[in-house]
Amino acid sequence: MAARLKAIYERVDKVDAFVGMVAEKHVSGTEFGELQLAMWKKQFEALRDGDRFFYQNDPFLRVIHLGFGIDYRHTLAEIVKLNTDENQQTTAQYEVLSIPTLIVFKHGEVAKKVIGAYPKRKLEAELEPVLA
Repeated sequence: MAARLKAIYERVDKVDAFVGMVAEKHVSGTEFGELQLAMWKKQFEALRDGDRFFYQNDPFLRVIHLGFGIDYRHTLAEIVKLNTDENQQTTAQYEVLSIPTLIVFKHGEVAKKVIGAYPKRKLEAELEPVLA
């Protein structure tokens, strides 16, 4: 590749920027050279940071974190499941007296509480008005 580029461009400072970028050796584990990887990274960060609808830019995330100790770094499994033995204050706050207890929050408030195990269709029927 280097020999072909030298034959076409004679000197490295005459290589077309796009050709040079595409010809770069790929960074391990990627399909890009260092320059192209840096460009894509910068572009996507700018898109993300400027997108007011991107979930990490939501100002309500701080309110949720302060009020419930939940932030976007938690997996869905961590949010759905709460160890009642280790979180007795939260358990008492939401009056969880039996397991399983499902609590649906809407705008930071309890919108629905379902206590006990339900068949899928019954659970769907219980939650449908809240989730609609």
